[in-house]
Amino acid sequence: MKSLLYIALCAIAISCSREGITDLPLIEENLETQYNSIDLDNYLAKPVIDVPEGTLFYQNIPYGENQRQVIDLFLPKNFSVLASFEPLGIVLNIHGGGFMAGDKGVIYQNENDIYQYLENNIAFISMNYRFIEEDNPDSLGVLKCFNDSERVLSFIQYLSNLLNISPNNIFIKGESSGAGIAQYLIANPVFSSRITGVSLNAPQSTYDFLKFNKIFQEFNFDLYQYVSLANLENRVINFYGGSQIEQLEDDPIIVNNRVEVSLSKTFNTYEGTLRIKAGNEGIPYNSLGNLNELLHHQIHAIQIYNKAVNAGLFVDAQIPYLNIESNLTELEFILESINQ
Repeated sequence: MKSLLYIALCAIAISCSREGITDLPLIEENLETQYNSIDLDNYLAKPVIDVPEGTLFYQNIPYGENQRQVIDLFLPKNFSVLASFEPLGIVLNIHGGGFMAGDKGVIYQNENDIYQYLENNIAFISMNYRFIEEDNPDSLGVLKCFNDSERVLSFIQYLSNLLNISPNNIFIKGESSGAGIAQYLIANPVFSSRITGVSLNAPQSTYDFLKFNKIFQEFNFDLYQYVSLANLENRVINFYGGSQIEQLEDDPIIVNNRVEVSLSKTFNTYEGTLRIKAGNEGIPYNSLGNLNELLHHQIHAIQIYNKAVNAGLFVDAQIPYLNIESNLTELEFILESINQ
């Protein structure tokens, strides 16, 4: 049986070919050529979670050629009715996993939140992105993860030409590395005005790891000593697309990549809402016993909070060390932000 979406779009000549999709960030003026009119109806599937009756679910829609360059899309039950009205807001989920693991399906454990988005006529997208592969390093490193996130926002622009969704009312929720990707996106003036709000869960404040020396100076932290003791030299330099730890400060390309992912310009142009939930809940503040404790330390949330406040943003936060406790759940915050 043809889907409602297909019937609504039957006048559009489309094909499911992925030919022409490149590994480069999208040029939005040329989206249709790059995507060659993907037939969304080919990705219609049975919802993987409990959703309101009538919800349309599209699984593994490709936005690139790599098998991890895919998104899942949920459209609310009233989508066809709302097609002539104001475009739907979107919640975009970006999973964590240290840029080396994780999957878009992890969020489906929180199916009640997704149910509520759909009940409130909000579309939901969960994305995958390419990983840094420690046993197969490349010159892009973490930049390919960030590039993929830009491609997804551009792909949403493309989809808005076919669907009644808004490319300018996107709320991004991310955890850990996903929160870092969200910060990268709102630092980009091309995308920051499209993003209504962000929710950062257990975020990192920067991916220029040499800045950790200053961030954790009260603990006398030294990056080179830390990575040497933990045998993390290859992982750190692969993160920036290099092969030798000496490149971290001497190689112009690696230095440029460090600056590119430093998140130093996160709030330069962003004017949306912001929610921060600090990581390492229940772990002593002075504990840096392992990599997880280092990367999810409350100091990161404090750094982001201070930058955002200094930029004039109102911030809803849960940071125990600062005795800051949010009065809203993440779901409540997102619904307020995207519907305002």
